[in-house]
Amino acid sequence: MLPFYKTFPFTDYYKNEDEYEKDLVMIKDLYPKDTAMIQSAVERRCDELEYEGSWIYDEVPDRQLMMLEADRIAASFISQQSSRCLICSIVGLLFDSEICRRRCRYRRYSRFW
Repeated sequence: MLPFYKTFPFTDYYKNEDEYEKDLVMIKDLYPKDTAMIQSAVERRCDELEYEGSWIYDEVPDRQLMMLEADRIAASFISQQSSRCLICSIVGLLFDSEICRRRCRYRRYSRFW
């Protein structure tokens, strides 16, 4: 007779999350200094949006709202010497990928339970 926890078919389900997290930390260590600062600002803003219970987990988020949030984050990094277009592109890319990562994790947990 098997113990109950071994009868459940997805015992290694959460081990993959640890591996994904390790890979993500390793890749973030390879970012240049400026990009790492932008990534931390993006993560902070996404945490705030999660805390507010905002639109972050909507099935079809509004494109204009996502661009507005990315521009708000980019505004703190734009200076006279930097290129506005480049920083907005980097912030937009990092913001969209962070939202995608969080939504995918949220869906995996929701469907699992």
